[in-house]
Amino acid sequence: IEYGFITGLGNGMSRNNLPEAIYHPIYFIAHIGSSLKPKTQHPIWGKCIVTFYNEPQVNWVVLREYESNELSSRMEFGINSGLKCMYPILPNWYLYVSGGSGPHFFNTETVRQYKGFIFSDNFGVGAYFFSNKQWSLHVAFRLRHMSNINIWMPNNGINTFNYHIG
Repeated sequence: IEYGFITGLGNGMSRNNLPEAIYHPIYFIAHIGSSLKPKTQHPIWGKCIVTFYNEPQVNWVVLREYESNELSSRMEFGINSGLKCMYPILPNWYLYVSGGSGPHFFNTETVRQYKGFIFSDNFGVGAYFFSNKQWSLHVAFRLRHMSNINIWMPNNGINTFNYHIG
């Protein structure tokens, strides 16, 4: 079992992503994971530790309008679930890839995305630096896409680059 706290910053990818403002999420994420132990080792992936995780989160979002440079704040919250594959590089250093998705709610109606119920899909790469068997420093880069799978229009999605530490 693994558990921890992750924080981080995100940045909207471009003006095409959100024409009226830059989307800056500030993340507050609880991370809970459990390793999936295979019965036999795979010849290629034998050292890989596969983990199923849940990440409940409450995120503060700062919007900076392009034309006026005016700032406003919003909120989003939800839970992401996914799989992570960690691979040991050194005895106390593991690299990983991860992917997940989950339901979220956000209170920002934009030109490209209707406010309310959405899905947050993410793909990440990162590293764990273990100081001992119980503590580690976690750094990651994630790409995130939020949309509502065409339940409401508009539904063009919001994409962000995200940097995390935990």
